[in-house]
Amino acid sequence: MRNIFYISYFLLPLLLFSCKKETRIEGKVNQSHKLTIAEARNHIKATLPTNRVALARTSQEKTDSTDLVVNWTAAGQNTSGEYSFVEVPIKTEITNVNLYGAEQYNENENATRVAYSYSTLLIYKDSSNNNANSYIVTYLPSIEYIQNHNRPIGRNRIADLSNEFSGYIEYKDLDGNPKQVFTIEKGNVTSSMILSNTRPIQTKTSSNSKSLAAAAASCQTVCIPIIQTVCVGPGGGQGPRDKDQICTTTQIGNNCNTICNGGPTGPPPGGGGTGGGTGGSNNPDIKNQAQNPCLKATVDQLLNSQNIEGTMAEILNNFLDKNEVNLTIQEGITQGNKVAHLSDNKLTKYMDPNHNITKRVYSATITIDQSLLPTISKEGVATALIHEVLHAYLDYNSISFDQAAAQHNYIAANYIGTMAAFLQNKYGVPANDAVALAWGGLAETTLYKNATSFQMPDNTTVSKEDLAHTYGDYMGGVDKPNKGKPLCN
Repeated sequence: MRNIFYISYFLLPLLLFSCKKETRIEGKVNQSHKLTIAEARNHIKATLPTNRVALARTSQEKTDSTDLVVNWTAAGQNTSGEYSFVEVPIKTEITNVNLYGAEQYNENENATRVAYSYSTLLIYKDSSNNNANSYIVTYLPSIEYIQNHNRPIGRNRIADLSNEFSGYIEYKDLDGNPKQVFTIEKGNVTSSMILSNTRPIQTKTSSNSKSLAAAAASCQTVCIPIIQTVCVGPGGGQGPRDKDQICTTTQIGNNCNTICNGGPTGPPPGGGGTGGGTGGSNNPDIKNQAQNPCLKATVDQLLNSQNIEGTMAEILNNFLDKNEVNLTIQEGITQGNKVAHLSDNKLTKYMDPNHNITKRVYSATITIDQSLLPTISKEGVATALIHEVLHAYLDYNSISFDQAAAQHNYIAANYIGTMAAFLQNKYGVPANDAVALAWGGLAETTLYKNATSFQMPDNTTVSKEDLAHTYGDYMGGVDKPNKGKPLCN
């Protein structure tokens, strides 16, 4: 299957945005004008045809005309000045990304900026009336922010910008026509512009770019190249088990836009409170969607970065901070009555014109067996979650992608000590028990099968049966876990 994205380079000199503008709007939203997430959903439903919108993580079939996949579970509601608004992450089949400030970087750096750009859906209303309006918001970071940021790029929202975020934020209408662009420096809006009259030219001609430094008080037209990114996969190229996608870019034509001073119309970036929809986790790339309150609380505690200790912290932080990773944790019916399993795993690799990988985008769902929740311990949940996160980490690094048996052998050979150390640091699990837990789920590996007994940290040896018995004690008994902390404690 192919996903095609149309990406445009928009050449705007920095001098155009040299003057500072304060965009925060003073005032207060009347309670009767606050926009709820339910109202935002109804607005989009009434504004766009049903076949143009699909819901993320459902069985809904996408069609050729579907161009917005909306993840309402990650929506956040905010107010800023006279505006009340909802912002929600989206995926698009065909997207126009204007590469503002391209003249500052080389070709590979600009390809990296495009790969790290992402979009959300912004629905808002102001205190003057009760009518909702909407934009597609595109975040285009600077190369410096990509290289030096201290939190995942996709965490930024207009009401919750990192104080390190620099680049551009563009507002488009739902048909993809650019309307406004904001220049951001260190989390602050420094200027805004109005855009209009986009005109595509499907010819391979050179750009008609010229300096707009003298146009600060007027409107000018500039032509820009259109760059098409084609993603091939899953299942394409290397056989039926290959779920990777490979994305490459080529120029296919030019666009012309009119640029004027002005704005903002709608809530500007940088103001308001904090967004919702992260499931209580401090790391927005991992979404805790567990419904069981005890499981949800345990997962939240595990995802809290202050509570992640030891070598596992390095694995998780390296995994999640440098690239876009979307993991969803939930309870449900697992395959083969496993404690947990990984599903819907997909890895997309974006490449620059020289075929260097500029970005990896990985997504997967981790399901904990709901039938175990009455008896499993906190340590049991942590063990299962670590095991599945390691599968995701190996997928992300293209190590035996989507091949569970090969990855189990890799985990057994490389991560038993790491997993055991994490459990000891987090829960105070005895060293021997931590090793037994780490071996859980690895009984089919070569190392386990070839072993006759296991050397434990206290220099004793235990049989496979004793190792499995200890693991089972943390997974629950008839009424409660025989060992460990009860899930609802």
